[in-house]
Amino acid sequence: MAILASMIVAMTVTPALALVMLSKVPLERRVSPIAVWLQARYEMLLSRIIDNPRNAYLTVGFFIALGGLVVPFLGQGLFPSFKERDFLMHWVAKPGTSHREMLRISIEGGKELLTIPGVRNFGAHVGQGTLADEPVGMNFGENWISIERSVDYDKTRAAVQEVVDGYPGLYRDVQTYLKERTKEVLTGTGHGLVLRISGDDLGILRKKANEVKDLIDDIDDIHGVHVDLVLDIPQLEIKVDLAAALHYGIKPGDVRRAASTYIASEEAGDIWRGGKNIEVHVWSSPEHRNSINSVKDLLLDANTGERVRLGDLATVQMRPTPNIILREANSRRVDVSADVPDSELGRVAREIEARVQKVEFPIGYHAELLGEYKERQAASRRLQIMSIGSLLIILLTLQTAFRSWRLATLVMLTLPFALVGGFLATAVGDAVISLGTLVGLLTVVGIAARNGILLINHCQHLERYEGMTFGRALVLRGAKERLSPILMTSMATGMGVLPLVVAGSIPGNEIEHPMAVVILGGLVTSTVLNLFVVPSLYLRFGRPEGASTDGAQPTTGPISATG
Repeated sequence: MAILASMIVAMTVTPALALVMLSKVPLERRVSPIAVWLQARYEMLLSRIIDNPRNAYLTVGFFIALGGLVVPFLGQGLFPSFKERDFLMHWVAKPGTSHREMLRISIEGGKELLTIPGVRNFGAHVGQGTLADEPVGMNFGENWISIERSVDYDKTRAAVQEVVDGYPGLYRDVQTYLKERTKEVLTGTGHGLVLRISGDDLGILRKKANEVKDLIDDIDDIHGVHVDLVLDIPQLEIKVDLAAALHYGIKPGDVRRAASTYIASEEAGDIWRGGKNIEVHVWSSPEHRNSINSVKDLLLDANTGERVRLGDLATVQMRPTPNIILREANSRRVDVSADVPDSELGRVAREIEARVQKVEFPIGYHAELLGEYKERQAASRRLQIMSIGSLLIILLTLQTAFRSWRLATLVMLTLPFALVGGFLATAVGDAVISLGTLVGLLTVVGIAARNGILLINHCQHLERYEGMTFGRALVLRGAKERLSPILMTSMATGMGVLPLVVAGSIPGNEIEHPMAVVILGGLVTSTVLNLFVVPSLYLRFGRPEGASTDGAQPTTGPISATG
């Protein structure tokens, strides 16, 4: 939108202002002494390159090859590391852990976290409330802390991680609230990598999940590898004897509902008092629900008016039952999850895929890699498709501007060199290609293409409208006259993003910083490209048919053997 608005202003407002404000301006052109000094030295250096362009071409080839070697070693990440000051920590114990034990762990952890300098507050919840929106058990806890803005972020986060890691036997992590929410919304999970194993039999799923966990647990830079806590827990099973229930005139559903009310309670109403809502539950006393025999002795009302023991109507026994059943796409699933540093996300994901291919799955069972990596790949594919379309539009624009497919293709082939500086700058920085990095690369492509268009168009203008003959002199003059605009464009853009580079990856600057680094590095190589390489290539490949490169007019008649 900004580019579109600037184009409209340049085509309408700027000419009108020029007509109004420059109508009485003297025609004498004043040139800055700095520009004169730069043009003299630039012309001297460019003349040497034009006379012997081989070294320039070799230099370009070297840096393109260097960029090609660097790119495979750059990390890949979907999201930047948001340096938010609010941390979210999941502490998940084994199913069956009591409320008292989870409360003890949360209180002890909170006390220890509050001793870290800069930690401002602590909060936690365990399990779920009556009307909660999360289907979690008593073994699930979430803790929150906030840290002061004055403390060192990385140092404080490391201290928090050290405290959290000091509680063994729990699945635990430390995330910022924003990143955890974003991951969960976009990827369906709060982890960087998730290997989802799908099938029908829960026993086979758990066996294969543990096999995969053992296989990938020793990969470098991977941490927090764990299998979903889908475990067998003791579960009271009540199987109604239909004949006995019919004899007493009691419906099977009534037996199960009564047992559920006795054992787990059921809300019967609400009392509003003092602006507060108090739920009223029907429940049995603890001594009547803490053993199988006491459950068997629960009395139900029959239609005949007599009281019947639940044990006379149903079989009551304790059986191992999965604590949770996870399903997706009409299939049971178990996830193997892990977290990976942003810079190593792509490498670790590829290694996991390679190792999982060695695992033999029964027919009907398969593994699929999900999480942040998959979303990053999908976003990259979408961006690549759009980039290809954009490049085709740029090619058509260049052909329209130059009226030559050869020149349009020439400029397109030089654009990779403009990107080399962006990749090298990323390698020196955080070495991670994120979506911000890709946007910065597209920006560099646009700037490089724009400067190349203006340079070649100016050379064509000198030939078509100022009567200069195509050749060395024309290219030197065209490049010299475009020196100031190219430098002004690059310096203005560079100065605009320089504060973001200098500020670094501070909180609030996580997306703009990698983008600014790429743009600044790409401006260096794109400027060098347009000032020194494009003129040489234009002199070599932009010559009209029949023209010479020495500035002489083309010969029109036949040449004799002795001539």
